[in-house]
Amino acid sequence: MKSILLWCALAFAGLAARAQDPAPLSKGEVNTLFPETVKARLGIKFPVFKAFAFQDRHGSNYVLLTESQDSIVHDGPNADTLHRAIKAVCVVANGDGYTKNWEINDFIDKTAGEISIWFWSKSCAFTDLDGDGLADVFIAYSTKGEEDGNGGRLKLILVYKGQKIAIRHQDSDLDEGRQTRVDATFYALPATVQQQGIAILKRIVQNEEAYLGSGWEEGMKKHKSVL
Repeated sequence: MKSILLWCALAFAGLAARAQDPAPLSKGEVNTLFPETVKARLGIKFPVFKAFAFQDRHGSNYVLLTESQDSIVHDGPNADTLHRAIKAVCVVANGDGYTKNWEINDFIDKTAGEISIWFWSKSCAFTDLDGDGLADVFIAYSTKGEEDGNGGRLKLILVYKGQKIAIRHQDSDLDEGRQTRVDATFYALPATVQQQGIAILKRIVQNEEAYLGSGWEEGMKKHKSVL
């Protein structure tokens, strides 16, 4: 473990000066830093889908996005892996290993016809937005329903000073089935943090990954909890 932590310190030697730039870890780096024995101690049971490293006032942080591997569905020449559960874990390196900072857990809602859940790593962010020396972490993920019209759920969770603040969206082809809910605490955040959350939602809409309906931005300007 000491050799792993030494490697960790060297890896972060240049990162400390640019604490706002998260570094994605390769599969080999994940296996070196988090062998099976370490993952077991941290309660990580699912395969690691993506991992990121960043430096802030807490020290050397790692976020592991893990997804269960449950079944493979073949659609013609294509195959898709279904995930029934996900877990995001943030740990901080210390002298003896790692200390768990926070975790996020979710799973499919079978009663709603959901068949898979997965992280949107390109919509995650790890940046100190308010200048307090701590990274303000956004984690995004969604679910898929059996029917295309269901649309599934989209969830954007912000971890801010240890508190989890969420924006939840139920997607649907039907107007009456589509709804977005914003935690009231989101609107009490510094403007820079709110702007990051809204920017992530804008990219999701522009990429046609979800449709939040007309007027959602105006609703957020008015601090509405239901859009």
